[in-house]
Amino acid sequence: MIVALIALFVALGGVGYAAVTIGSAQIKNNSIRTQDIRNRTIRGRDIRNNTVAAKQIKNPERYHEVGTPGEPAFKNGSSNFVPTDTSGNPLPNPYSTTAFLKDNEGFVHLRGTLSAVDAGRVAFTLPRGYRPRKILDIGVIAGNFSGGNSIGYVYVHPNGDVELGGVKGQANYALDSVSFLAGA
Repeated sequence: MIVALIALFVALGGVGYAAVTIGSAQIKNNSIRTQDIRNRTIRGRDIRNNTVAAKQIKNPERYHEVGTPGEPAFKNGSSNFVPTDTSGNPLPNPYSTTAFLKDNEGFVHLRGTLSAVDAGRVAFTLPRGYRPRKILDIGVIAGNFSGGNSIGYVYVHPNGDVELGGVKGQANYALDSVSFLAGA
């Protein structure tokens, strides 16, 4: 029993001694790898100026285009805006498709021009991780087919529903100004 206790104290003391005595001077250059560093343990103040180049920073994810395979579907007759001539024939489309992404800081950005059949309906639903904590009420430019532009609204709900409002009848909503911090 005495031998076992002595062995236990030596083992514990050795670990404690190593933890206290190993410092940056004892670590060889290039010996610590990414997997050796715990997430969120290195802060901005721990990095010297001009030591991290822009190419070393992770690029934001690609845009997720609504209505494409594997992405959220359009709802309630909503779609990407497609300009047409006076006969109703599609024209080359200079507008972005409806899409979203989350940047490295956790902000969700919407883009594109969305055509909706009627205000007060959900156009699409954002997946988990791309949703706000509370309802957002964001003013956007909206154009209807009678030729006028006005203020429209995009309501982003905590359940991910993106609802359009403010314009009666079919209208096009510019989503490029919609950004918010993801919270759910």
